[in-house]
Amino acid sequence: MIFGENLKRLRKDKGMTQETLAELVGTKKQTIQRYECGVIQCPPYDRIEALAMALATTPANLMGWEEDAPLAAPVTEQGGVLEEPSAVCKEEKESVIVAPDDTMLYARIGVGDRVLFREDGIVKHGGLGVVELDGERMIRRVWFDRQHDAVLLTAEGAQLWEPLILNGEERERLHILGAVASVIISFL
Repeated sequence: MIFGENLKRLRKDKGMTQETLAELVGTKKQTIQRYECGVIQCPPYDRIEALAMALATTPANLMGWEEDAPLAAPVTEQGGVLEEPSAVCKEEKESVIVAPDDTMLYARIGVGDRVLFREDGIVKHGGLGVVELDGERMIRRVWFDRQHDAVLLTAEGAQLWEPLILNGEERERLHILGAVASVIISFL
């Protein structure tokens, strides 16, 4: 039952609910419950890969074959991390957005991919975040320029996209929803 215990521990460590994890990997909450309690001890390999990706670990770690091996380390900027809290998100909750286009293809987020993010209003300087601009949600790399009171949003797609710079009163159009936590790739 190592798989089920690891799954539950890693899910809780990420602050994810069973519902959110199920949505990310394209299954039902009941299936996640069966994995965690040991009713299903060996899911198909493609499901193990999807679960591992959603939990930012390796399939081998998830199955208990190796020690914790996270896939991504936190982004730091010369020993420090710049964070910008947003007054928009009063409550912290997790959400999923489906990537509507290929504007973040070089960040390995393609059309139809499911992106989990925590709605806490915090994105690290240079980090991938989900933002809302004029009511439209999008995934962008977020840069903060405190000297000019500006936020720079960049896309990373195959097509050349102009960076969007918002400063002063223009920043009121922008709501930073939260940082990208994990991505489930759509194989459609």
